[in-house]
Amino acid sequence: MDHAADIAPDRPWFRRYTKLVAAATLCLIFLGGQVKSHEAGLAVPDWPTTYGQNMLLYPIDQWVGGIFHEHLHRVVATSLGVLCIILAVWMALAERRRWARWLGVAALGMVIVQGLFGGLTVWLLLPAWVSTTHAILAQTFLLLTLFIAYSQSRERRAREASAGDSGSWRDAAPALIVLALVYVQLLAGALMRHTESGLAIPDFPAMAGGWRPWFDVSSVAWVNAWRADYAFETGQALDPVTLGQIWIHFTHRAGAVLVALGAIYAAWRAWARQDEAPAVFRTAFVLVALVACQVALGIVTVLSHRIPFIASLHLVIGAATLGCTALLALRAMPLRLRRAAANAPVAVVSAVRARSTFGAYLELTKPRIAVMVLVTAALGYYFNAITSREFPGWLQFAMAMLGIAMSGGGASALNQYLERDVDARMERTRGRPLPSGQLSPAAALYFGVALVLGGCFLLLWQVNLLAAFLTLQSAFLYVLVYTPMKRLTWWNTSIGAVPGAMPPLIGWAAATGTLDLGAWIFFAVLYLWQHPHFFAIAWMYREDYARGGLKMLPVVQPDGRNMFAQVILFSVVLIPVSLAPWLSAMSGWTYFIGAMLLGLMMLAAGIAFTVTHSHQAARRVLHVSLLYLPGLLLAVWIDAMIRLP
Repeated sequence: MDHAADIAPDRPWFRRYTKLVAAATLCLIFLGGQVKSHEAGLAVPDWPTTYGQNMLLYPIDQWVGGIFHEHLHRVVATSLGVLCIILAVWMALAERRRWARWLGVAALGMVIVQGLFGGLTVWLLLPAWVSTTHAILAQTFLLLTLFIAYSQSRERRAREASAGDSGSWRDAAPALIVLALVYVQLLAGALMRHTESGLAIPDFPAMAGGWRPWFDVSSVAWVNAWRADYAFETGQALDPVTLGQIWIHFTHRAGAVLVALGAIYAAWRAWARQDEAPAVFRTAFVLVALVACQVALGIVTVLSHRIPFIASLHLVIGAATLGCTALLALRAMPLRLRRAAANAPVAVVSAVRARSTFGAYLELTKPRIAVMVLVTAALGYYFNAITSREFPGWLQFAMAMLGIAMSGGGASALNQYLERDVDARMERTRGRPLPSGQLSPAAALYFGVALVLGGCFLLLWQVNLLAAFLTLQSAFLYVLVYTPMKRLTWWNTSIGAVPGAMPPLIGWAAATGTLDLGAWIFFAVLYLWQHPHFFAIAWMYREDYARGGLKMLPVVQPDGRNMFAQVILFSVVLIPVSLAPWLSAMSGWTYFIGAMLLGLMMLAAGIAFTVTHSHQAARRVLHVSLLYLPGLLLAVWIDAMIRLP
């Protein structure tokens, strides 16, 4: 391949135009924030017309009150659509890089979809899920415009012309993780705004009148009393909030902490390489400044009780933070993606098993893992139902399990999409659909995204908002945090155990729409259980993981001394934690006996594994761990049958 042919020619006016499109997108996000901040979403009740008139011909002297904000938002959005048409045509005519031309087409398609969602918000009278989707699509479109602008930048041309690529995935990993955190934080913020949860926790630094991040009926009562007093003092009526709204607001606050920590870590990593990559260093510290500004604006938004301009400024600085993080990632990462197929051994092609396309898609969902996810989700659902004595019905249970299965299967597909190069190098996984070539990476990507979003939508539609949000959060942590961490640090097992332990929380939330002590107990049980389970797998396939370049603990530390210590530690702690439902009077003696026996079996298998270090002992730990969760569910069910009248 001629390397020079892949270098974009310098087109100063087009380069400036791409920056104009990105700036216009940021401006439009601010104007959209103003619409919501002033609650003007239905100030113009028809679409695409404005009070029956052509949008562009509507008399300017009638742009008053909420009409000003909503109509201005529409006019600027239409103007941005025209800019995107010009952008797509310009790129099609001037760009010789095929992928760059497709970026222009994608921008045009996304702005059309975004416009249609804007119309849907009016036609359907501002439903939360449509408005949230509309908001997060705007942030996604901003990312796309920034990527297009960077593809035309002089900085990228200089990197393309240089002999070596200055970026690396290792250096880009912190920025990519922060980018994912910021994106999900903006999603949580959009959900908070459009479910009217912005003042669901109206105090700071306290939370609902307390200092601990735990909310119950008394928290709801405190917040609603505050809202009643506020309405009396100001004359502004505020509807009562629910426990779910309080949790949504708290999730946004907790996300801000994660984003701040991630930005600081990214800046620290950039500071260590400031001589080699000064642009990355400068961008990282701009990011820290933006995050600090954003946190301050968030605090002021709460303390000022959502002054419209402050709330909108908070939104647009969040978008700027997303853009800065994307720029940091683009500057740190290599310019060219390696194709997984190019690194796969030739023998892979001949080793492909004959399977149907349906079977290949099914394998992408990792059915065995999906079964364990459903078992643990059912555990949380059922235990909540029997302790609260409120069983919502078999239809809701079925919809909850289907939504969880879809989202979990989609997350597994996206995991395989991101790890297709690793799977191609490992004996155990090279027969999977992507490294074997039966399915294309694009097919797996679309399939995974569709399953995750479809599962979350089903939960939102048929179950409740909290279950849908936890499911989306679990998929995010598994795909965009745990998966890249496997290449970076052996701590990936403990990090990945967090999304792995969330199915009981989701099942519990699906039953009643709340999270109580029992949910967190089973979260802790599953978190602890995963360590001996996955350490046994890592020991059995440590050579394969080494070939794949994954930093599992037995790969980093071949003698396994820390791994065996953790197997014993987590097995021991698992016993009293699993007995917590009995200690808190949520279960009876039947559950106690079952949980104790299962815990002792796990501990005995872990001790034998630690003493012998053998492959057979590791497999025994794996088998016992696979029996543990169904056994615990069975103990819960039998105990409930004995105790309930």
